[in-house]
Formats: sequence, structure tokens, C-alpha cells
Amino acid sequence: MSDAILRLTSISKYFGTVRAVDDVSLEVKPGEFFALLGPSGCGKTSLMRLIAGFEQADQGQVIIDGQDVSHLPAYRRQVNMMFQSYALFPHMSVERNIAFGLVQDGVSKAEIANRVSDILDLVQLSGLGHRKPQQLSGGQKQRVALARALVKRPRLLLLDEPLAALDRKLREETQFELMRIQRELGTSFMLVTHDQDEAMGMAQRMAVMRAGRIEQIGSPREIYDQPANDFVASFIGKVNFFEAQVSALAVGQTSLRLSNGAEITLASSAYALGQRLRLALRPEDVRVRTTRGAAEFGSGPSGFAALVQDSVFLGERQVLRLQLADGALIEAVHISTQGVAYERGMQVEVTLPPDRVRVLPA
Repeated sequence: MSDAILRLTSISKYFGTVRAVDDVSLEVKPGEFFALLGPSGCGKTSLMRLIAGFEQADQGQVIIDGQDVSHLPAYRRQVNMMFQSYALFPHMSVERNIAFGLVQDGVSKAEIANRVSDILDLVQLSGLGHRKPQQLSGGQKQRVALARALVKRPRLLLLDEPLAALDRKLREETQFELMRIQRELGTSFMLVTHDQDEAMGMAQRMAVMRAGRIEQIGSPREIYDQPANDFVASFIGKVNFFEAQVSALAVGQTSLRLSNGAEITLASSAYALGQRLRLALRPEDVRVRTTRGAAEFGSGPSGFAALVQDSVFLGERQVLRLQLADGALIEAVHISTQGVAYERGMQVEVTLPPDRVRVLPA
């Protein structure tokens, strides 16, 4: 018996000559909150429709709870979907909207009443069952759509950009609600989104897609701290890239010279003398301090000089855009409570912590 609630094996889907999904394999575990993340047009919605049964794969298998459902219609799969538009029936009450699928399945009236009451409690809409959708706020409509998807007790719930219609504050609040509901039910959720913050904030594991293919699968922290390539590094949050060349080797150490002349030493001996490398470093890992009378704009072995080209104050932090001696621009994040207010035109010294630098594949 499979230990995955969902297993995709070498799934491909063509639309004419376009390969929308290209040899995708992944697993979702029982009770897991999984996110499928990628830019518009990367194939994530097509993949979700293949899982739900709204489209048939040209190659590969869709296995749900150990059963190959690749050729089964949507209504015979233990999957439900919450649509981005919510798709509520405007002429029906909240209770009737939620109960609709159960009525279609021939569930008894007593069972329907119990399930609807329980799910209304779970999504914190008790007392609103008699209202029509037009009498609800955006957040309440979202919860009705979620309740309708969950009331049939699917083994896997697919969420298609579920927070896209909500304002920022409500979106953040709803993220916590979705996580609470998912934990209480123990149902496997697959979130489909292009919003990195949503995926990072809610998912236990996530897959990053590009051009129909999976670029990387892992926990949000793994993907953020150890991106597999340039695309993942730049798509998940902000990142600075540096070109470097191996300048010296020692036991367990590699010295690198950056294009601006600065040097850093990595705790690794996996590289060859003269080898060119591409480095990635998150803005929050860039260390910035005032130069306090540094003579000129240049570089040194322990750090290198930069000019503050722009500074954006965001309350608890400042985002700095820094110009290096070679003309390159990088970003750094400075915590506002640390006492220094960096302003445009200031000269600063930058250091790159070796333990936070990520070497990307060539």
C-alpha cells in the first residue's frame, strides 16, 4: 500500500504542440499541506486539472490513495477542488451551497444536516447558514467555498489560488485559518499559487514549476536556503548574484575572488583552481556597516566598499540598494532598530558571510 495520498508518475500533457506538463513526478503525503508554485503559464493549473480529472494525461499515472485513477472521471476520484472564483450559487443559502454535493450524492437529510452544521462550526460561520452569498463579505464567501469543498470529506483538497480575491490583511488572516482547518481535519491540501508568500507561509513542502517541469521539491526553508538553480533562487524571494573565480585552495577550504576584487573563503574543497562559480546570497544575509572615514571607494580582503544608491524605510527594516565598485547593484536588508539610518549617498562597507553564500550549478 502506498504511503502517499497522491503520487504522480511521469505525467505529461500536450495542448497541440505545446507541452503544458512535462514529465512531472511528485508525491503528497497523508495529512500534508503541499504547495505547487510557479509563474503564470508554467503548467501548475494544468497539472491540478489532471489530478482532479478535468483533463486526461497523455502520459504517466495519477495514483490517489494507492489507486490508479488516470482514466477515471472527476466524480469517481476522492478529490475535491476549491475554485479561485468560489463559484457559489447566488440563489441558494449558505447551507444549501455547502450541502449541494451531498444532495447530489444521495446522502440522507439527517446526515447532511449534521455534516453542514459541523463544517459551519469548523469554518466559523455558525449562525450564517440562512444568508445568501451576496450578504457575505469576501472572506466569508471564501470560507463557504472551502466548507463546500470539505463537507464531502475528500482524501485530497485542491485549492486554486484561494486567496487571490482577498485584500492583503484578510489574506494574511485567512492563511492562518486554512492552516488551522487543515490541521484539525488532517486532510491533505494541495495549494496552487503564483504567490511565493502564500506557499512559503502555509506549505510543509512545495514544488517550484517552470515551463511545465518541476525545478525543485522541498520544504520552504530548504528551497529558500538551498535553491537548486538561478530560477528557483530568484523566484523564491529576492537574491543577489555574484560572479567569482577560485583563487586558492587549502585543506577543506576554497578562496574565491569576486568580480569586484573582494575575496571570501568557503568551507569546502570541492572546486578546482581557476574554476568560475556563480554565487547567490539573500539580501537579509548581506552585512552592512558604516565606513567611518574610509578613504575611497574600493575593495579589500575582509569586505568591500559600496554606495547607498537608494534606501526604502519599511518600518522594522530598511531595504538598501547598494552600488559596488564595478557598477553592479545589490540589495541588503537592515533592521531599523539597530540604530543606523542609512541614506542615499552614504558610503558603507559590505561583507558576505561565507556560511550563507550558496554556490549555484554552472
